[in-house]
Amino acid sequence: MYSTGQISVTIGASNKFQSDNIYKYSYVYKNTERSIREQNVFDSYIIGIEYQRKKLNLMIDLTLSTNNLRVSSLTTNQIVNDRIVKYKNYSIGYGFLGVRLSPRYILKTKEEKFDLLIGPLFQIQWKLYERESEHWDSLYHRHSYYDNWSGYSSSSVEISSSTQEFDGMSIAPQSVIMGFSINPKIYIKKLHINFNLSVGMGITTRRDNLYPKENNIYGFAELGIKFGYQIGAK
Repeated sequence: MYSTGQISVTIGASNKFQSDNIYKYSYVYKNTERSIREQNVFDSYIIGIEYQRKKLNLMIDLTLSTNNLRVSSLTTNQIVNDRIVKYKNYSIGYGFLGVRLSPRYILKTKEEKFDLLIGPLFQIQWKLYERESEHWDSLYHRHSYYDNWSGYSSSSVEISSSTQEFDGMSIAPQSVIMGFSINPKIYIKKLHINFNLSVGMGITTRRDNLYPKENNIYGFAELGIKFGYQIGAK
């Protein structure tokens, strides 16, 4: 099929699941636990072209990816008789526009209407927007006092909260994705259906401004579907 080469236009969507990040720290007179729960499902919308000849398929896609991330943090300080617990929570939504390239090898099957494509993928993406919301900041302070001479003890608790905005996170304007994909492909006359199964890693910089920690590398798995139309196919 496609002895002289064939071009197709494609459109589709996918979900990309990223790894969670859990930060924990402890040091003298202070115990701090930081947690970022990514519940990370990127919704991606894809439009692109494919060039296919003999056993080579070259895919170039334009992608639009959006994500809503829920960030929660807990800081616990225990110093002598004082225990201070700080909570900070917020949501952040952000989106990226990307270009994806994937040269894939075509594994022919006995069925003429079905092929299996395998190969690496590379993607660079640029941040379109970054919006924070639902800020919540609270403090729990417990002070205990005990007099060894009199045996007298007492304690007091202070609780306060605020919904004022703060700058919780900064996301790099560009990031890079690398991985490997397996794509079952079904032909229906001039149409074809691609199923995308990909795994890999992303390289980026995302700084947690509430506590100086950068996330530079993450793992991901992606599931998606694309529909294509073969230009000039018989």
